[in-house]
Amino acid sequence: MKKILLLNLSLVVILTLLLFPTAVLASSDQGIETAQKAAQTWLDRTAAANPELPQWNGAKVTSPQPYESLGGEVNAYMFGIAGEKSIVGYVLVGSSLYGYDVLEAGTAAPPAVPSPSVVQEAVKSLGLKVEMTTIGQPVKLLYTGVDGCYALYVIQNQKVAVNLVFKKAVLVSDLKPSIPSPKEYQKCKKSTAESRSPSIILSDGSNYLNMNYWNGTSPAWCGPCSGVSIGAYYRDYQGYSSLYSSGDMYNSLYYYMQTYINGGATFPEDYGGGFVTMTQACGYNNFSYANDWYVTGSDYWAVTGGIDSGYPTALLVTSQMHWRGIKGYYWSDPSYHYIYCTNSATSQSWEYLNWDSLGLGLFTCRIMD
Repeated sequence: MKKILLLNLSLVVILTLLLFPTAVLASSDQGIETAQKAAQTWLDRTAAANPELPQWNGAKVTSPQPYESLGGEVNAYMFGIAGEKSIVGYVLVGSSLYGYDVLEAGTAAPPAVPSPSVVQEAVKSLGLKVEMTTIGQPVKLLYTGVDGCYALYVIQNQKVAVNLVFKKAVLVSDLKPSIPSPKEYQKCKKSTAESRSPSIILSDGSNYLNMNYWNGTSPAWCGPCSGVSIGAYYRDYQGYSSLYSSGDMYNSLYYYMQTYINGGATFPEDYGGGFVTMTQACGYNNFSYANDWYVTGSDYWAVTGGIDSGYPTALLVTSQMHWRGIKGYYWSDPSYHYIYCTNSATSQSWEYLNWDSLGLGLFTCRIMD
């Protein structure tokens, strides 16, 4: 047992240095220990409650990487999750500004600082040409909300942020946060809690559908990929055996969702109708969808109610036009509300997202039979 523990501790140190170069490890925030305890407690509880995540059992969080808001305050800490032999996920914990709440977590590795060649290619979209040898370590890391992890560089006297997941560059002056302010976040938590139906008398709840991530075609655009996750759930677990195989379903959705004419993007008005058209092509005329164009705290309970009825929901985070499939949820008093998603096209992972930290710019499409 001691040997396994020592191996785990060594792995934590090595992987932390690989993921987070020392140039951006420094933080003056004194809440690191509190954040680490919050991350480990959340990880242990979640691993025990979710049988889909056996790799998290006994895992330990690594030393954290601090992220800052656009205003320069530390607003989050990114922890890797170290299993016996490798990194098996990440946990992002809000700083003291967000009460050390877990903002998101998943089974993908934490996003790493991009290589100089990636930065060089990304900044071309801004009209910047730079030699790789002049690209050093980032000045800091920024967190603007879900899908918003950035490395900040100063290139030709301009502050440039490169998204760690999507590898796209943007001028820092053009960045806008999607995460609510700390004050608004507390209001969101309260609003979601107060909108819970009085008929729900339990102090916590969870439910998960048999829905898997899928990314079997390259390029794997996120709209059709999330649609395949939902379609395969209905095909394999709800008796719709005549729905296409996953590869053919992807190709069909890529067409019916109009993804093929929008440069890989799937617009919200095309998602539900495209999915239903695909099912009709397979001989089923009973599918429908419900769009929500203005997502608020009370909509959390519509999503959880849909899951309880066996209906998955597609989620679009519009800051990066990135689709996910919501397959489950977990909530507990006082005021913690999570959704459990597939994230096929980007990281081949499961994700927990804190509903109250998602902010505005969301769109949902519930798929029903």
